[in-house]
Amino acid sequence: MIVAIFGDTHGHLDEMYKRVAQWEARIEGPKIELVIQVGDFGIYLRENWGDFLKYYNGDAVATHPTVFCRGNHETQQWLMGKEGQEVATNILFLGDGKVYNINGLKIGVCGGNYSWKSYAIRRWTRERRYDTNLYTARPRKWYDHIMPYMVKELMDKEFDVFLTHEAPNHTGIIGRPQFRQQNDKGDYLPLGCPGFNKIIRDVRPKYQFHGHHHTFNKVRIDATTVYCLNKVDEHASSSQCMLVIDL
Repeated sequence: MIVAIFGDTHGHLDEMYKRVAQWEARIEGPKIELVIQVGDFGIYLRENWGDFLKYYNGDAVATHPTVFCRGNHETQQWLMGKEGQEVATNILFLGDGKVYNINGLKIGVCGGNYSWKSYAIRRWTRERRYDTNLYTARPRKWYDHIMPYMVKELMDKEFDVFLTHEAPNHTGIIGRPQFRQQNDKGDYLPLGCPGFNKIIRDVRPKYQFHGHHHTFNKVRIDATTVYCLNKVDEHASSSQCMLVIDL
């Protein structure tokens, strides 16, 4: 299956599908059968907050079947009720800690970004996170973050592709200054979620795709080829924000 993987779109959905059309126009032979997006899709139901509202209202339609995980810039509570469902025609939201079979391709998913402080809160469970009575009692940012239960739910599963928004640990990404985190001692921590490295080591997916850091990077971790995709906008290089691969 020919798949196009895109970095953070931040609502630039028209630009993403335009690049798919441009790639297909240049290449003779098989067409793109699936679009995978790594989060920060731009799920906002507001005017002038990106293109998603047009797709949600039916004023625009995704040109290709599209799946995505959540980033840390989405309407998180709204997405919680949409796991495994289409949020617009031809656009499917893949929820955390689950494996989805998309035309025979098994995709394990964990969205959100990594905060070592939130990750250390062990009392978080799927049930507590989805308890709507607790929304107002918690910082909104907590809903953007990766929690240990999401990683644990993937540890005993098998999948071909590991789709995340955040990077695994130790990929060599320097990252933007605002993404650098310090522990209580003031030491800078490596970018990425260490739980993802455990999944890569134990599950051994063929590929891992992520974004979040607005750069392009490729590295090998054990048996897994790991790609970081750059953000999508009209100025981005297609060679960095878009990857076309036969899965």
